[in-house]
Amino acid sequence: MDSEASMLDHIERMLLDESAEPSDMPLSFLRAITNNFSDEQIIGRGGFAVVYEGRLRNGRSVAVKKFSDTTELPDNRYYIKEVESMIRLKHKNIVRVFGYCADTQWKMVQYHGRHVIAEIRQRLLCFEFVPGGSLDKYISDMSEGLEWRQRYQIIRGICEGLHYLHEENVLHLDVKPGNILLDYNLVPKITDFGLSRCFDDKQTRATTRNVMGTLGYMAPESSSGVITFKSDVYSLGIIITEMLTGRKGYCQIEYVLESWKTRLKMPMGDTLEQIRVCVEIGIMCIDSNPDNRPDLRHIIRVLNEMESMYMVTETTTSSSLVTQGSDEHVITAKIIAAITDEKQQKVSLLSTLPKNLPFQFLEEITDGFSKEREVGRGGFGVVYKGLLVDGHSIAVRRLFRFQGIQMKHIANEVNILMELRHKNIVNLLGYCHEDRHTAVEYQGKLVWAETSEQLLCYEYLDYGSIDKYIFVF
Repeated sequence: MDSEASMLDHIERMLLDESAEPSDMPLSFLRAITNNFSDEQIIGRGGFAVVYEGRLRNGRSVAVKKFSDTTELPDNRYYIKEVESMIRLKHKNIVRVFGYCADTQWKMVQYHGRHVIAEIRQRLLCFEFVPGGSLDKYISDMSEGLEWRQRYQIIRGICEGLHYLHEENVLHLDVKPGNILLDYNLVPKITDFGLSRCFDDKQTRATTRNVMGTLGYMAPESSSGVITFKSDVYSLGIIITEMLTGRKGYCQIEYVLESWKTRLKMPMGDTLEQIRVCVEIGIMCIDSNPDNRPDLRHIIRVLNEMESMYMVTETTTSSSLVTQGSDEHVITAKIIAAITDEKQQKVSLLSTLPKNLPFQFLEEITDGFSKEREVGRGGFGVVYKGLLVDGHSIAVRRLFRFQGIQMKHIANEVNILMELRHKNIVNLLGYCHEDRHTAVEYQGKLVWAETSEQLLCYEYLDYGSIDKYIFVF
């Protein structure tokens, strides 16, 4: 009893000390706090283990994972992998391990009608109790369930947890909603490292004959036994699309945005731009070619930059910006300037996603699309120089009103430029499609009519086109 009381003291101290290291725990102690592994205290089951709630004296709880009682090597191997992976991991989005137990005893058992002596192995882990249950209980479509901010918080936390794992050279290899737990504040915590792998510092891939994981979340290359960090990225992409739509797999960006717009009952804005970025990340993550999937470092960079822009638009309401004109338009100008700077810094594809821009903003920075700001004409529209409040310039292409095949050419150009990011390709910064009601003259009278505006914004290149520089020797 003294040892059990001492262990209780130890765990209660660990709950208060984030730096405390996991320790060996006696089987008798784990049996005591789970009421001898009572069915009433079962909180989860998996292929190789049962999880119990362990109750401490101070009213708090821990989770006790009891692996199958067996002498077979595979189950023991999964236990060893999980201990080796989890014991050194410390991150807010990774379930924290308090202790472990590997107990082996000789017992008399009945075998084929005879009593024989057998070696019984007990393998257990004790880790933090996460009260909200697993993520799969929270996944729903866009029309119900969690609000967008809650979903985004969960997506962000999973990304941070996986980024930390990959920085530590740990591949989880079974990332799925059932292996992500949520606390009372909906902070996600990745758990169940039974299939995980630890790579050497310079190792990026491995092959295996034992292909294991969960169907629907396993990367396509896993069927050939190929394991890389991009295997976890694929699983992440499936989870992101589930969080956005309630379904696994590829989704149409515009469909997702329209569905969320209906639920949010608001026009396209910062929240929908967050959703757009997350959809694009999810789609990239589930690319069938692992080389086309982003790594976690790039994903975190994109989220950081998007959040910094989102915070500017959300928090800047009364500052020196007010004296420079409309708050919304000045803020939009700052966002465009930030994107332009990103181009100059040659950041990754993910970090320069084009933005939806209001027509009124583009009208103001081009001085009402004045003749003096015109810098070029083409078959599809007129290009104007847009001047931002901080000195940056952008090119604003106001498209003629087309239909049919010409409109398809324009849509094709936008779709292509959305995907391209290279120092030698003109960078698409933003786009605008607005239906506007204006007074126009018709048969000598002013009438109220609906017009459609389509505009594209590019980085501004001061020296014009190359045909001006071609000459004969």
